[in-house]
Amino acid sequence: MTAQTEIPEAKTAELGKARLRKEDERLITGQTNWTDNIQLPGMLHIAFLRSPYAHARITSVDVSAARNEPGVIAAYSGADFAAEHDIPVVRFAKGQRKVEVMRPYLERLEHQGRTGVAAIGVAQEFQRVFTGTTHHADEGGGDVPRFSYAKADRRVTAYYFYLVDEAFGPAFVKVCAYFPYPVKIWLNGHEYAKRRAADTGIAFTELDNGFATTDDPAELQDICDTLSAGPRHC
Repeated sequence: MTAQTEIPEAKTAELGKARLRKEDERLITGQTNWTDNIQLPGMLHIAFLRSPYAHARITSVDVSAARNEPGVIAAYSGADFAAEHDIPVVRFAKGQRKVEVMRPYLERLEHQGRTGVAAIGVAQEFQRVFTGTTHHADEGGGDVPRFSYAKADRRVTAYYFYLVDEAFGPAFVKVCAYFPYPVKIWLNGHEYAKRRAADTGIAFTELDNGFATTDDPAELQDICDTLSAGPRHC
């Protein structure tokens, strides 16, 4: 016995019907603001160059030709950035707790009263990235190829920029080195609240990840309440 479901005639009448596109006119007549249309004073554009060789180990990068191109303000390799700013580069070993490895570098920067990047970590991790496949209708590969792309888990290089932020304290920015180059930003709300409380003059006894006591619970609660969804202005 097969169950059958009847679709109301009003709904089936919509199938295959051409739809009037309301947005096309502004798109093709230059009345839309694209990202490239945004121009601010002093604004620069950044571009990342990825190696065309899969699973290769990069031993050196020569950016001299890029620096000599007209209009180029700066060109950096990862090693250039780290060396110029005296930032250690750490390669994480399998099974290491990243935060424990980076803690001495973060503490060094904080003890110096500085903010910025404390160290750069490099790890091999599984990430959700795009993979490409070439298809040929002709088994011999003689016809016009067709390409398709899909997301898959692949072990790729990820860079961790561990830093000390003026408002949030210890944090990190994780950048995947493979398309679509996902970025993860990790911040600690408790550290933010502690720093705001100290700037406001609120006395408190801190815990590793919170507060034990405070002389102004209401004001401290107001600070914590600012950590909600929506734009933040620190």
